[in-house]
Amino acid sequence: MLLPVNYFPGITLDEPLQTEFFSGHKFRISGIVDLFSDGQILFRFDPDTGGEPTRFFADVKGGRFTTDISFQNSEQGTFELILFAGSGSSLPFIDAFSGAVVRQSQPAASPSTTSLSWTGIEAGTSATQGFTIRNIGSSDLIVSGTSLGTPFSINPTSATIPAGSDMSFIVSFDPQTEGSFTGKLSLTTNDPTNTAVTIELSASAIANQTPIPALVLSTSTISFNTDVGSPSTQSVTISNPGSAALEVSSITIDGPFTTSVSTATIGAGQMLSIDITFSSEDPGTFSGQITLQTNLPQKTHITLTATALTPLEPGGPGLSPDAVALPSGEVGPMGLDLDTTFGDQGLRQTPENP
Repeated sequence: MLLPVNYFPGITLDEPLQTEFFSGHKFRISGIVDLFSDGQILFRFDPDTGGEPTRFFADVKGGRFTTDISFQNSEQGTFELILFAGSGSSLPFIDAFSGAVVRQSQPAASPSTTSLSWTGIEAGTSATQGFTIRNIGSSDLIVSGTSLGTPFSINPTSATIPAGSDMSFIVSFDPQTEGSFTGKLSLTTNDPTNTAVTIELSASAIANQTPIPALVLSTSTISFNTDVGSPSTQSVTISNPGSAALEVSSITIDGPFTTSVSTATIGAGQMLSIDITFSSEDPGTFSGQITLQTNLPQKTHITLTATALTPLEPGGPGLSPDAVALPSGEVGPMGLDLDTTFGDQGLRQTPENP
């Protein structure tokens, strides 16, 4: 527990006053006194069990004071903190707080907050907030094992904090869609009285107001089927349904494929058709890929496949002879050759060799 800086009337502390102390560790208290310019302050710790109080005096000069307090191993337990302050030989009572605790030497985690929140963050952007964990104990505080829900992240994810020091942590909120989000940051510590530091996270994201481009392909796969030596051309359409210009900085293609377009700018709501040509002097099957580099985070790819066929050689089925003259009135057998030669393979067919 921390006492606010204005807890004691007429005195303003430089920072909230912790009420949990550890033996063997030095604690500094400082602030401004409005009651007088020069004098003394007494911080008296009275044990709940009775016995001798522990006293710490601070000199006030020019309305300011600074003092360090520390407890022995024998001075452990619960105390009432009583404050006296004045400029004379007798220090008047100012105020008191019941519930100050002095513990044995150990690490002690004191987070600066128990919750973080974000509002009105645009989807697709990032926003950060920070917090600190102070080690108010008297030995190293080890922090590890962070656990958050999407879309939150933290840096660093672990730390060792010396006694009396603090460590800053940054929590990022990275929404990709609009909506409300909650999460919980859980930090495991070696503080025996506070083994887990928990910070609740809440956030809301709105639709992105920043113009952004988009890319839609009419197809992601193109296939060709043509004869060797006969080029074949097909087209693909690139559309930009976004709200900003789509900058195509490079269009690369591999394999026996070509395109005449290498760069382009496609305005918001516009489209571009590009031609892809396949040509091969050798028969077979082929594959390739078109890669589009744009002002979007990811590259875009189009898969290409093709088959090149050997064309049929000139020639076809024929009759030999192609005409026969028969004498008038005669009927009888005669020879007729049918040549079904295609390329370098052929079949000669006659009535005797059907």
